[in-house]
Amino acid sequence: MQDGNKIQGEFIEIERCLAEFIFGLIENISFFKYRSKEANYELLTLFIDEILLRMYQKNSNLHNIKQLIASLLDNKENQQTVDDPFELLKNLKIIESSINNQQEQNVELNIQELIQKTNNLKSSFDNVCILFIFFVFH
Repeated sequence: MQDGNKIQGEFIEIERCLAEFIFGLIENISFFKYRSKEANYELLTLFIDEILLRMYQKNSNLHNIKQLIASLLDNKENQQTVDDPFELLKNLKIIESSINNQQEQNVELNIQELIQKTNNLKSSFDNVCILFIFFVFH
């Protein structure tokens, strides 16, 4: 059973890394000047629905952020006066982002950093493979 818990722990780490990678991509895409806030908010809502709410089903703050985004989409003139949903998500501490306000303009650098962070996945995949082999043959 202990091996099963180790395998589960590695899969949770892989899931977290992939979610942070996807969030980083969405956040970077939002910096493109030709993208509308509406398109960015719709993409963020999809990420919350399809990934974060599945990972953190009981987190009411995610539902609150979704409601905020929906109200921003419905009432476009209030978009300037409300907190940024990307920042609100980061403040929940369930998802991390390596992007800070000074880096917003350098999307290429941000993407390169995201790619480097995915190298961390290799060790998790290697660990899962080793644990599976050990689990199956012992």
